[in-house]
Amino acid sequence: MPKVIKKLTRKEIEARPSVYATSSKPEVRNDGNGLALLVYPSGTRSWRSRYNLHNKRCDYIFAKYDEINEIQARERNQQHQALAKQNIDPKSYFNDNKFAKSLTFALIAQEWLEFREHEHRKDKEHIRRLNKHVLPKIGNISHHEITKQFLQDNILNPIIENGTYEEAKRTKTTIKQILDFAIDKYELIDSNVAEKLQVPKHKVKSFPAITEEHNLKDFLKAVWKYEENHPRSNLATNCLLKISILLALRPSEIRCLKWEQYNKEENILYAFASKVDVEHPIKLPRQAIEILDKLEQHKKNEYMFPTNQSKPQPLSEGACRTVLKKIGYKDIQTMHGLRAVARTILDEELGEETKYLESQLTHKNNDRSRGAYNRSKYLKPRARILQKWADYIDALRNDENVSRFKPVENIDAEKTLDNIIETVGVEKVIADLISNIGEDEILKNIFQHIDKDKLETYLNSKK
Repeated sequence: MPKVIKKLTRKEIEARPSVYATSSKPEVRNDGNGLALLVYPSGTRSWRSRYNLHNKRCDYIFAKYDEINEIQARERNQQHQALAKQNIDPKSYFNDNKFAKSLTFALIAQEWLEFREHEHRKDKEHIRRLNKHVLPKIGNISHHEITKQFLQDNILNPIIENGTYEEAKRTKTTIKQILDFAIDKYELIDSNVAEKLQVPKHKVKSFPAITEEHNLKDFLKAVWKYEENHPRSNLATNCLLKISILLALRPSEIRCLKWEQYNKEENILYAFASKVDVEHPIKLPRQAIEILDKLEQHKKNEYMFPTNQSKPQPLSEGACRTVLKKIGYKDIQTMHGLRAVARTILDEELGEETKYLESQLTHKNNDRSRGAYNRSKYLKPRARILQKWADYIDALRNDENVSRFKPVENIDAEKTLDNIIETVGVEKVIADLISNIGEDEILKNIFQHIDKDKLETYLNSKK
């Protein structure tokens, strides 16, 4: 019966070396299953695996006690024994993989970023997420030691707990892409541990927005008076905020506009609609043209709304947020919410057709049968709507009567017909009636209520 070797205790491991130990023949303290601790006179302790390979006894000194403890050493020794049974030399196997172990997540991330160097804008956000959430936690860890649970517990869950679900989702994507890069380039791991990371779905909250006309008036006054009250404020920021109100583009689409996207002769702005991935032509209203003319007089570089820095770059997302905060609308109105303002007022108050509004906002069309987004679709009606919207904004902030912009049915019901005609004009009333109930119905009602002799006399006088 083979002798049973008891596992070493911590006291036995750390005991002083034997007086008989020499540098060439250290003291051997057996731990069982081929594992032993070699203790040298200097006090250095090293772990050794002994195994049979091709009917020969082999020794492999694989780590110092200062580097790995007895529990880790036993796990490594089990790996060595398993490899030897498959006729694989553990020493060769682990030496060949030293390069793999030296590849920390930070080094691979740096290689990945260099590979993607041409995508500056996207990489800026990847770098921010790496520096903020990822590298402090796993930067110095070898990629093959990273586990799904560690990523979930230490990186994603803290982000999720802050309520920033989209940030968690994008951080997961960044990690996954880097590990995919490591798999493709080095073929060192078989599967991507980031693949099954969990980011729970959350209820989407609408961006805060003013959708009532009486509240919108005060907001518009505050925005247009800000530059007057703050003469030293940034011109580009003030113009960006006003243009955003007038055109209802996504903040990222308008903030990064370049002068080359503006056809001044035709007064058309070619914005890039990021959600549908196409160029989106916009016939500018008079007020927007005036703003761009003012901006062009102070043109600094290729960006319409540049920073004051020497390096050409667009204003940050926080520039207009700062203005909104200063005028008292921090939690009341957001930049993205300006699109909801235009959409709601144009629909509910000004009576514009939904299909034109959706086209101007470049919302995705979920009906596949209608085909891909048509970049020039509804250009003329959209131009009319934007001019009407800009005129309405001017009238509202200047305390003018805005009834002339509304269909008759949206005008205050308490007003008499005389009041309505006085406000919007008889031609407007008739045009809206024809639009809503049709010419035949109007003529039918006229003939029911009008003196036929007077009508005949009137028609004869016009011959």
